[in-house]
Formats: sequence, structure tokens, C-alpha cells
Amino acid sequence: AKADPDFARIRPEWEVTLAPVRRQGWADSWGEVDPGLWGCAAAIHERGRVVAALASAGPLARLGTEESRRFVLDRCIQGAKDISAALTG
Repeated sequence: AKADPDFARIRPEWEVTLAPVRRQGWADSWGEVDPGLWGCAAAIHERGRVVAALASAGPLARLGTEESRRFVLDRCIQGAKDISAALTG
């Protein structure tokens, strides 16, 4: 695959945006991809490298409370940790 020539120009902005995601190991989205949806993803690691992500999404009509979103996010994070542990052995 060819590298996107515009990426070098926007990379510094992406690095700033992704820094907190890298630190915490997960991200969430409030309608950024699809209006009315909330989603989250947690990093899966193998030998110290991110190799995949475990994600979940649903309508804000069902995930409209902090409690319901935290419930899903906590399980996503734990699932990613469990998969990472299985990959590492």
C-alpha cells in the first residue's frame, strides 16, 4: 500500500489527538461516525504492540446515561485485557 502524501502534513495534529487515547488505552465516540450512535473501543496488545481493538456501539436512545455507557465501556476494556492476556500467553 502506498503512503498517503497528505498524512505527513496532518500527522502532528493526529499525534495530539491520539495522545490521550494511547495513554488510557481506549476511546469513545459520540455520533462522530454515525449520528445518534455512541461507541467505544479498547486496544488489544500482543508483546507490547497494539494489534487490534475490541469495539462496541449502540444507539444513544439506549446508551443515553453515563451508567449505561460506563457499563459497556468497562466490559470492552476488560474484554480487550482478557484477549491481550490470551495472546501473550
